[in-house]
Amino acid sequence: MGMDSKSQALMDLISQNRPSVVFLRETKIDNLDDFRHLSRTLQGLGFDHSKEVLSDGRFGGLGLFWKEGIKMCIRPSSHRFIDAELKGDPGDPIWKLTGFYGHPTMNLRYLSWQAIKELSDEDLLPWVIVGDFNEILHADEKKDGSRRSESQMRGFRDVVGYTDLVDLGYIGSRFTWSNR
Repeated sequence: MGMDSKSQALMDLISQNRPSVVFLRETKIDNLDDFRHLSRTLQGLGFDHSKEVLSDGRFGGLGLFWKEGIKMCIRPSSHRFIDAELKGDPGDPIWKLTGFYGHPTMNLRYLSWQAIKELSDEDLLPWVIVGDFNEILHADEKKDGSRRSESQMRGFRDVVGYTDLVDLGYIGSRFTWSNR
């Protein structure tokens, strides 16, 4: 049985970039058997460990996958994030990795910002947060469609400032989403 185009694209992306950790959001996987199938597929690429947050029907769903040798301890998670603590070699700092998926409904995004603040307040570990916030920091980060209001973006900017997060930038296409 062959893979669908999304699964094949994921496998190709992993094979080309060789990450040690992969975070998937909006998996739309709502049952454990289907998640285990995905996990077995990724095991073929060396990802022996995983943590899932099942979707609510066809919406949401998160998956975090990591290779043997990555010392990862999963912390409490929710339908919006998977939080983990990572340890390197003896003497290396412990740090936190959070895979995040921002609320897709604009008037409920404040819940996402509240969750990020709470995660930030838990400890003082160095922190990397990855994923999709479903928001932009500045209007020039959006190409088409309706214009984002300043108040909508301000909530995201406020939480970035509150947490002292830094945008690490990107490599590749400036715009990563299209409604087509």
